Amino acid sequence: MSTLDHNDMILNAQAERMLQVMNSSVDPCENFYEYACGRWSEVYPLEDKALDNTFDRLREGLDEVLKQLLEEPITSEDSRSTIIAKTLYKGCMDEEKIESLGVTPLKTLLSQLGGWPVLEGEAWNEEAFDWVELMAKLRKYNNDILLSEWVGADVTNSSNHIIQLDQPILGLPGREYFMSAGDQDYRMAYMELMLKTCELLGVSPEKALQDMINVLQFEKQLAKILTPAEERRNLSAIDWIKYFHIIMSPSLSPPSLTSSESSAPSKETEERYVIVFAMKYIRKLVTLIQETSKRTVSNYLMWRFVKNRMNNLGKASQDAKQDFIQILFGSKSQPERWLTCVSYVNGNLGYVLGSLFVKKYYPQTSKKDLDFNESDHFWNVIKMLQFHALSTHDLLSKPVSRIEWTTTPAVVNAYYSRSKNMIMFPAGILQPPFYHPAFPRCLNFGGIGVVIGHEISHGFDDNGRQFDEFGNLQQWWTDEDVSHFYDRATCMLDQYSNYKVTSTGLKINAVNTLGENIADNAGLKIAYKAYQKWKLLNGGETIHLPRFNLTHDQFFFLNFGQIWCEVNSPEAMLTKIRVGQHSPNKYRVIGTLSNSKEFSDAFNCPEKSTMNPKEK
Repeated sequence: MSTLDHNDMILNAQAERMLQVMNSSVDPCENFYEYACGRWSEVYPLEDKALDNTFDRLREGLDEVLKQLLEEPITSEDSRSTIIAKTLYKGCMDEEKIESLGVTPLKTLLSQLGGWPVLEGEAWNEEAFDWVELMAKLRKYNNDILLSEWVGADVTNSSNHIIQLDQPILGLPGREYFMSAGDQDYRMAYMELMLKTCELLGVSPEKALQDMINVLQFEKQLAKILTPAEERRNLSAIDWIKYFHIIMSPSLSPPSLTSSESSAPSKETEERYVIVFAMKYIRKLVTLIQETSKRTVSNYLMWRFVKNRMNNLGKASQDAKQDFIQILFGSKSQPERWLTCVSYVNGNLGYVLGSLFVKKYYPQTSKKDLDFNESDHFWNVIKMLQFHALSTHDLLSKPVSRIEWTTTPAVVNAYYSRSKNMIMFPAGILQPPFYHPAFPRCLNFGGIGVVIGHEISHGFDDNGRQFDEFGNLQQWWTDEDVSHFYDRATCMLDQYSNYKVTSTGLKINAVNTLGENIADNAGLKIAYKAYQKWKLLNGGETIHLPRFNLTHDQFFFLNFGQIWCEVNSPEAMLTKIRVGQHSPNKYRVIGTLSNSKEFSDAFNCPEKSTMNPKEK
């Protein structure tokens, strides 16, 4: 096929995609989202999923490619890293072996961690329990329970790594799920999951009930003390020396948990500084734990660990988790096993898969501590968790690399790092509808161009503006700049807080979504200006999309609108509104374009029409 024929094929395919989901009977000046995406739910009915959008569609196509790569037989020409990835995938796909092992691997690990009280009954040794020690041991399996702890760039000196602490994520998506009277069904589903899990591990629901009621009550109390406050003070109420000594010990050989825990902490560990983003929470946490029985605290820590491991066990465990997910998010069935396994391998060995995806060399030595067995999926997962936890803390001995990416290639997304002042665009997003070299430039600028503008703008949103060009926390704006920023931010808060999502009856949380709303609006403006400059320098467009009667400027905005087409279950939408940092996609389109004079000019929208309000 000639290049010209190939490009014609690409253009026709893109025209078909765009026409398929748009509803041209809707006035674009009244509801541009409905105009651009009005038939999305007809073309892509939600069926068993909780969410379906442009990003998910691209991920599914990418996952098909990754599946083919992972299912290729291991050969003598494969690198060590490629063999590791393929072995991890094969282990995940061996459902017969996973089923034959049942819950035995998990019970073995729980026993080595000191036992889960609800399983041990009266035999559990309360005197030997130390919550800091158990929390630290679980952190070695990459679990953040009671505290979120990681190593990242120091906000005051971005060239150095430092330990950072914050409040944790709970077992339900947000604190409201534990506190709202209207969310009783979610709490009941959560309790049902606890009891089913205990039964699978050998304890009847009747015997487990009181322990699990206490766990749920404890987590409700945790939800009440969560705080967004940022503070940095001396954390003397918790034995941090013990905690950091345990998590930084080098043992990586499951199922044994033996390590250098009995040796004295190093002077280096004793003198480490940490950054604390939730000091009020940590103080209240210590008080709460002092007021709670050791059995309940241990049951809670172990429960959260067990909940995270259920997907690595057999069908009964996965079914129990799926019943919970259906009530929580509206997803009616589990994804196909291969999708789960591809997602797992890509999420944990993304650079290895990325190297196969983009055909670039990947250093074999970077995963030298891993050795998987394709017949032992559960322990493969445990090794992977330990590897990530240890790798994170190994960063403490290294300076921050300002060129190292924090994402992997085979990902459909884009990112901004405030500590590195860097934007990242993985290979996975560089495909239609975001980008194709055969596209007219209006589609590329309205697709990937807007995404680039969005990520750049994060350097100047309500968070990014606080960091200088080196990624250090620094007030580099003048007082006048800050004042103007808050004036405009207040206007945007007022605008987005008035958007109400019908399926939930809730309004958008304009405070939580402010940074993303700023980036959406600024990104569109930046990309449009860049497109106009490109046309000026290149004499305008020469490529046209077939089957349309739109101007190139209109195509710019249409492609922007269509990259946000989506359909959600009511349950998934509720979670997005409560805890998400992005506005629902409909309002990412309507909110942004109703602020754009350029959009109104392109579509000749009358003043005071819905998409062209007087106040922008």
